[in-house]
Amino acid sequence: MEALKRYRTGGQQKVTVEHVTVNKGEQTIVGAVTHGGRGDCGESNANPMLRAHSAPRCHAKAKTTGNRCKAPARRGWSVCRMHGAGGGAPTGPTNGAWVHGDRSQAVENDRLTMMALAQAGAKRLNGRVD
Repeated sequence: MEALKRYRTGGQQKVTVEHVTVNKGEQTIVGAVTHGGRGDCGESNANPMLRAHSAPRCHAKAKTTGNRCKAPARRGWSVCRMHGAGGGAPTGPTNGAWVHGDRSQAVENDRLTMMALAQAGAKRLNGRVD
């Protein structure tokens, strides 16, 4: 119970000194003394994980449960690294699975353009014949 009380009050402690013995050649301080603990290096109640815990969370949801992902989202993205932040594999010859490029985006665009031209030519020819 004492540990729980200390946790809830922020760990502040009060020490009352009732009897002090000062020998010859020693020094003592009279008055209130405050010390941050652990070498008093600035703000003693700063939580180093506060930034990590308060980071925006991933917006991805599980299909089965509908619960959101609990991982932190990447900077500039609304999802975490497991749900696609950061892009993915590079396109083109820089991809490790690149083989020949016959189905690359540029070739597919050229094929669609040629098909559209062929259809337009066929319609024109069919229009003259009829």
